[in-house]
Amino acid sequence: MQKVFSITNWMIKITKWTGLLTITLMMFFIAAGVILRQLGSPLLGNIEIVRLMMVIIITCSLSYCESQRAHIAVELFVEKFPKKVQKIIMFMSNLMSLFVIMTIAIVYYNVAFSSAINSGRTTDSYGIPFYPFEVIVAVGFTAWFVQIVVMMFTNNRNEV
Repeated sequence: MQKVFSITNWMIKITKWTGLLTITLMMFFIAAGVILRQLGSPLLGNIEIVRLMMVIIITCSLSYCESQRAHIAVELFVEKFPKKVQKIIMFMSNLMSLFVIMTIAIVYYNVAFSSAINSGRTTDSYGIPFYPFEVIVAVGFTAWFVQIVVMMFTNNRNEV
C-alpha cells in the first residue's frame, strides 16, 4: 500500500509543478502580448495559447487541491449531524465525485485518442492539435480520482 501512496504523491508533484510552470509561462506570455500590442506588433493567437495554458493549469491543480483538502465542501451543513452521519454523507459524496470524475476522464481519453487517430480539431491561428491537451485533461482527472481514493482509504485507516 505504501507503493500506491508514493505513486500518488509522485503524480501530485508532477501535476503541481506542471501547473506552476505553466502559470509562470502564461504570465510572461500575457505580459509579452500586452507589451507587443502597445508597441504596435501584437502576438497572433495570443488568446488561444492562453486558453490552452489555462486548460493545463486547471486540470493539473485538481489533484493537488484534493491533497490539500482545498476543494469547496459543505462542512457547515454536515457539521450539524452526528459523526456517524457525517461519515456516511462524506462517503456518499466521495463516491459520487469518483463516479463523475472517472466518467469525465474516460470521455476525455476517448475524445483524445479519437482526435489523435482522425487528425482532429486544431487551434485556428497556429493549428495546434487539441488531443495533447485532451490527454492532459484526462490525466488530471485520473490523478484527482486516485487522490480521492487514497484520501478515502487513509481517512478510514486513521479513524479505526
